[in-house]
Amino acid sequence: MKLFYIIIISLILLPAATLKPMRVDADFSDSNRFLQDVAEEGGAGFATPTEGENDLYYTVGRIINVALSLLGAILVILILYGGFKWMTAGGDPSKVEKAVAVLRNAVIGIVIVLAAFAISSFVLNGLLKATTT
Repeated sequence: MKLFYIIIISLILLPAATLKPMRVDADFSDSNRFLQDVAEEGGAGFATPTEGENDLYYTVGRIINVALSLLGAILVILILYGGFKWMTAGGDPSKVEKAVAVLRNAVIGIVIVLAAFAISSFVLNGLLKATTT
């Protein structure tokens, strides 16, 4: 069972460790200007609220994003804590079980937070499009 977890963790961390940071020297001002023009004309489903419009939408969106970001950070810390507990268990089965439970619960929590983010993003974008068109 330990070998299975080691292989899974290795498959996740190894590709991330081999990634190199990319340097992008592109000037996106033209494409941003194009997207802004399209949004102002109301084409392609883009919606840009005017000043003072949709304040509630953006306030609710910011609150949700901040709350989900904090939850995500807490869950990452819990994953690190569970991994630390597992590595320092010293082969004691009860400590390993507790560490695995922490890791399992943290992973389930991250899945729930990501699902909540996706659902709230979908709903708020739908409300924005419905109220601005």
